[in-house]
Amino acid sequence: MFRKNLFFALSATVAVAMLLGGCGAPGTPIAATEAPAAGATVAPAATEAPAPAATENTLVVAVANTPPSLDIDVTASAEGEMVMANTSGGDLFSYKFVMNPEYNVYEADLQAFGDKGVVGLLADTWDVSADGKTVTVHLKHGVKSQYGNEFTADDYIWSWQRMYAVNGTGWFIGSLITLTSDQDIKKIDDYTVQFNLQGPSPIFFKALAQNYYGGPFDSVEAKKHATADDPWAKDWLRTNSATYGPYMVDKLVAGVELDLVVNPYWTGAPVYFKRVILKAVPDSSARLALLQAGQVDIAWELNELELQSVESNPALQVVRAPGNNELYIGLVQGKPPVDNLKVRQALAYATPYQDILDKVYYGKARRMTSLVPDIYYGHIDAYKFDTDYAKAKALLAEAGFPDGIDITLSYNSAAKEAEQAAILVKSGWEQAGIRTTLNAMPTAVYADAKYAKPSKLQAFVENQQNPWTGDPGYACSIYLKGGLSNYTNAANFANATYDSILTQAMKMPDGPERLALTTQAQQIGADELPWIEIGWFNWRVAAKKGLEGFAWAPDNDIRFATVTSK
Repeated sequence: MFRKNLFFALSATVAVAMLLGGCGAPGTPIAATEAPAAGATVAPAATEAPAPAATENTLVVAVANTPPSLDIDVTASAEGEMVMANTSGGDLFSYKFVMNPEYNVYEADLQAFGDKGVVGLLADTWDVSADGKTVTVHLKHGVKSQYGNEFTADDYIWSWQRMYAVNGTGWFIGSLITLTSDQDIKKIDDYTVQFNLQGPSPIFFKALAQNYYGGPFDSVEAKKHATADDPWAKDWLRTNSATYGPYMVDKLVAGVELDLVVNPYWTGAPVYFKRVILKAVPDSSARLALLQAGQVDIAWELNELELQSVESNPALQVVRAPGNNELYIGLVQGKPPVDNLKVRQALAYATPYQDILDKVYYGKARRMTSLVPDIYYGHIDAYKFDTDYAKAKALLAEAGFPDGIDITLSYNSAAKEAEQAAILVKSGWEQAGIRTTLNAMPTAVYADAKYAKPSKLQAFVENQQNPWTGDPGYACSIYLKGGLSNYTNAANFANATYDSILTQAMKMPDGPERLALTTQAQQIGADELPWIEIGWFNWRVAAKKGLEGFAWAPDNDIRFATVTSK
């Protein structure tokens, strides 16, 4: 678990601030040096010619597919996240955004502690008790969904009750901020809610700045579509938006197109693009061709080789930010011979790191040196392995394999950069006597095998993960804590000391004591090698020249409300 020009009479910074951080009554004035955060029908798939490129206030974006569901707390998907990032944009808060002058893009402020890195989205003001366990949030007045219903505490409480009832991702976000159930959130009055936490959560504000799994939804409208068999309106919310952000879903033709239009009750800064058309184009080379032909304005999820072609075209551009996307090799605990630490060390020394960064990412990636991205507060350079084939061979001999070993390295066949990396890894490993069989798997088959408990894989190349919340404890916890009990722990890493450290770190305030714990966790991850850490690669948007105002958040989606055109 996951984004200037003038907006009419507003300055660039203030416009982005209002879009991502203000959708109701005015709040705290925004400094000019910062930019704080921010009925569909389903028809059978059909072949359809792409729409023309943006005219006036329409933006056309080529994406891999339409979402299988708009209700991503029930059916999670990357496409669904993109929609919710624009129809909801967060929970009570949004990240504060600051300009990265090197990349000319706004980025979420990941270095700030507590509530210093967020602004109110649906929240107006808030108070935290001295022990950090009680957070009282006063909601903004006048925030409305596309149906004209005002957001109140009843909507918020209902949304959390729904998260726990449907048992999706939303309740997991709650557990990360130390909630035990929806009963830990109380309505004080129509515009006030109170959280009663099990400990002083260091990620409370950041998690709720990022979360849009489970809404918050317009409960007044959703309840109209609930039935005795479907009390949480899952069927209706699968194909209809009911949130409070700048956009709403206007049209959904499954597998073909999804259209967003501006929420008519939106009270934030004016949105430049009044309609955003997401065209489903499964093949990335076809998305590139449409962009080059001027048939779309943005081609989403191109690989770096394709992006090099975009950058060579004077009519196009690639917008980048030094994001949190990870490329690593998972080594599954309990799967011989990679359950032997010396074998894992040999694999790490036999990995051609620089070759991968140069040939897959063309120098647009950084060496990964920790489980915590280098753009997060609390990152340390813990991972110290470099390519050394002689050392790899010596370690295999020490492990009892002087004649080498056999390894099956799996990857998602749809992830082209993972495939390219796997080919280079095979070449490097075989120089150290590691006989490597590459196993390309269809996306769904790969996911099922990877996340089975225990995993059905031995080793796998992964490049489609990023720690969604900008915090060192979260980054260490999300994919490797908890052994087989953690669905996302595909390496099946089980280390009692590691788990204990992180359990403690997630229930204490930020400060030197917590930093010492997250530092220790990073070092354990580097020493025990559940992952061979290869690289962090950029957030990347391929677009026509003239589009501006892009903002990056840790979910790596595009916030269309901030985008303008010269």
